[in-house]
Amino acid sequence: MLQNAGDELPHFPMSVKEFLSDAERYLDRGDILLSRSPTLSSWIIRKTTASFFSHAAYLFLTPRKSEGFYSTFVLESLYEGVGVANFENYITGKSPSEAVAVMRFKNHDFSKTFFKNVGGRLLDDVHKRYDFRRALGLAMTILFGIKLGWSRLTEKSPQLRKWKPAKFICSGYIQFGLLDVMARQKGDLQSVIFKDGLKPTDTEELLSTTPEDIASSEKMKWLYVISQGRVHLVNSYAEAKAFISAVK
Repeated sequence: MLQNAGDELPHFPMSVKEFLSDAERYLDRGDILLSRSPTLSSWIIRKTTASFFSHAAYLFLTPRKSEGFYSTFVLESLYEGVGVANFENYITGKSPSEAVAVMRFKNHDFSKTFFKNVGGRLLDDVHKRYDFRRALGLAMTILFGIKLGWSRLTEKSPQLRKWKPAKFICSGYIQFGLLDVMARQKGDLQSVIFKDGLKPTDTEELLSTTPEDIASSEKMKWLYVISQGRVHLVNSYAEAKAFISAVK
């Protein structure tokens, strides 16, 4: 982990190959990836959700070289449904994202077990469908101020752990996993809500969390931007956007 005291700071930018060869040092379970690509679908998502990024994924497994395990995996909700992706293929495959940003919770009190449990909870939903209705409703709300089928639960609603959606959008999927595990551990639910002003009972709005809500969250810190085979250190959203926008 790069931020540990006593670590010798490496030289950035570095190649993706070098970065991944020491992924245990630079990445942590629970890191969140935000991405955008030059595809039409990415452009449509960014426009209709007012987001700089079009996709979010959860890093749930980092290498354990001592155990003979060398890969890094992410969990994500795509059009085909919830699934698992190898991080190396995610950024260097046949159709790599134009840019990927890596973020991490600022709260140092979260344990490794917490993020492991979140990964397990998200993994439990593999193959669930993508929530096209919610994505359309979110786009209509942002573009025209029209809410389609949104509702708000009251404080007397069932406990959060009984809330089990059948479908997800990418960032809402991550928000759900964090909240569900925190509720089971009887912890501070507000500490894992990305968007200011939302309560744990605002389930529809929470499931409609966008990549922009994560990118703008004061609970998160910026770590890296990965683009065109190089990994760069970034310290803020403004710096990430400026760097990504300058890369053609």
